[in-house]
Amino acid sequence: MGSITVAAKVIGVGSFKTPGYLARDLESPFALLAIWVLGTILALAAALYRVLLMQPAR
Repeated sequence: MGSITVAAKVIGVGSFKTPGYLARDLESPFALLAIWVLGTILALAAALYRVLLMQPAR
């Protein structure tokens, strides 16, 4: 159980620190928004794929 907590904290901290670095390096709010939208689409696609894998075969 402890390793799950550590992994969750690492991922959580990264999700708060990374956007600031991206905003500084990209210098364009539109590029940052585009990356955010692309990441959201990829995350939703991965979640849908995982749900479809859980469905029983017909």
